[in-house]
Amino acid sequence: MLASMFTTDAPLLVTGATGTVGREVLRAALAAGHAVRALVPDPDGALDRLASVLPDGARHRAERRLQAARWDFLDRRALGDAVAGGTRLFLLRPPAIADVDGAIAPAIDAALDAGVRHVAFLSIQGAERNRLVPHRAIEDHLRGCAARDPRVTWHFVRAAFFMQNLLTAHGDELRRESTLHIPAGDGRTAFVDAVDLGDAIVRLLAEPVPTSAAHECTGREALDYDEVVAILSRALGRPIWYDAMGLVRFYRRRRAMGEPRALVGVMCALYTATRLGLADRCTPDLERLLGRAPRTLAEFARDNAAAFAPASPA
Repeated sequence: MLASMFTTDAPLLVTGATGTVGREVLRAALAAGHAVRALVPDPDGALDRLASVLPDGARHRAERRLQAARWDFLDRRALGDAVAGGTRLFLLRPPAIADVDGAIAPAIDAALDAGVRHVAFLSIQGAERNRLVPHRAIEDHLRGCAARDPRVTWHFVRAAFFMQNLLTAHGDELRRESTLHIPAGDGRTAFVDAVDLGDAIVRLLAEPVPTSAAHECTGREALDYDEVVAILSRALGRPIWYDAMGLVRFYRRRRAMGEPRALVGVMCALYTATRLGLADRCTPDLERLLGRAPRTLAEFARDNAAAFAPASPA
């Protein structure tokens, strides 16, 4: 199927469909009427979990347009079968995989060899200026693929720090200690809601004639972490504190929590970028893609206040 003949019958291919942003891409694609193939490490029983992102009233109708296929960045033999029949791929780098040359680039090549022609890659804000993060190498690889094959196009969605990371990466410490332990100094972050990103990415994937472009997707305001904990304090009704810890102490703390070395390394790189002022830009890109204003951190904190609440004693 030619890219210019894209219809909702051809499945949108979604990696990381159970993750923070991938599940929102899946949700938005199904809500817009697209067929979706979720590319997951273990598709057995995945459909029920994936369909749970939809409201009950829409779930039955959407399940007929939802497939799951096995996708493992380290098993190249299965990659071609996973994407067969699809031409548009949402690509997300697994947090635990930092080996671009050995794992991610070969997976991209396998998908392109199998007929994928357009890739929307979830990158990070400032990737074009930060060689320390694997996202930059993935962008460079996709540029090279498009240079060699004019049928290949890409979108780089250079997202700011997800609001949801406050719940996933830092939720336990907020619930237990009412403290954010982050080595960001007095740097500012233009937080973005993953729900907004999912809506924007689906619009990019569904372009009638895809083009190659980079989009710096941020929120409307750049906040330092003193302002972040003030917003959380108001929304949660209890004091939240910011521990501007050093990078070494942060690394040791996260490793002691059992997190993989590669993941902690990427987190350190991201917070170093914040400390250096590389995450404080606010752009109109996301609002332009959405056709509306992105959500604010205050709105997110208010809507998710219950998820930040300390666990009740047994």
